[in-house]
Amino acid sequence: MAVSIELTSNSAALTNVTGANVTHSVTAATKIIGMFCTASANLTDRSPGAVTYAGAALAVAVSKDDANFEHCEIWFKDSPAAGTNTCTFSIVSGNVCAQLAVGCTGLLNAATGAGNIATATGSTDNPSLTCSSSAGEIIISILSSDVGPNSTTTQGGSLLWEQEDIASDSDFNAQQQTASGATTVCSWTSGAGLGDIWAAAAMSIGTSGAVAGDTSTPMLNMVF
Repeated sequence: MAVSIELTSNSAALTNVTGANVTHSVTAATKIIGMFCTASANLTDRSPGAVTYAGAALAVAVSKDDANFEHCEIWFKDSPAAGTNTCTFSIVSGNVCAQLAVGCTGLLNAATGAGNIATATGSTDNPSLTCSSSAGEIIISILSSDVGPNSTTTQGGSLLWEQEDIASDSDFNAQQQTASGATTVCSWTSGAGLGDIWAAAAMSIGTSGAVAGDTSTPMLNMVF
């Protein structure tokens, strides 16, 4: 069976916090994804330090910082504990982050490991990035943007979760797409020539046990 989404859970928009907890349920998911969006003037205050689920550590797959204010990361864990548990997201060294939102998604029939990753940052309208992929994979991408109340942020794929206008300042958005080829463009419609800064990250997740097709000509060893 193909990789698919089991359930997504997310936090409210939070300000001036050291982290967040999200209650999430796993029934048959073989991988859990943690999505961490932050914004703060100091790098250490917007840098994630750890993510755990049911007390077990997730590993960071991809991280992107805009070198100014916005930051986002994707974390993962294979074979998460079944049941309803707490996913805990913590800022490094217990620092206080100005703006924060987090989410977690369970995936069914997911391949192990991090898959392909991609990042981008900029100050242009309509943020986007391109992630290497294979047909049938799920691509999860997240955006931390300083556009806030200046514009609505709308994902090009299927929404996982979002928080808009946090402290009248930031938009955070997470989406998923099903890849149809060797690359997948992850994009958002946002901005109106305002030059707002943003950071984005993406990760591909394949199907458990899937093997890339062999297109070479088979050799036959025939004995007469």
